Amino acid sequence: TLAGKIFIFDIESQAVKCEIAAHARAVCALALHPSQPWLVSASEDTFVNIWNLEGLEAREIEALASKDLPDRMLCGAAFVGEGGKDVAVVHYDSESITMLIGDRVPGM
Repeated sequence: TLAGKIFIFDIESQAVKCEIAAHARAVCALALHPSQPWLVSASEDTFVNIWNLEGLEAREIEALASKDLPDRMLCGAAFVGEGGKDVAVVHYDSESITMLIGDRVPGM
């Protein structure tokens, strides 16, 4: 949302299952990991966060990693690489992709 929150909905009931106070500013991108219960979020606050959704039923969402990319207006993020261990991030007014390598990011 514009307030930095992430809402997770139950598809069948369409009810909110969980609300995550994820960022200080608008969330610009979300992506699910291809094989793990992880979610990556990118925001106008210049942070990329990785969330463990394993405790979703108990509403216990854990932040696995957080990386500040100062002076960048983030607009996209995705798990990439072998096993999805890395995160690719794109930002406005740039032709480059910032790679966050899993073994170099705390928590990944």
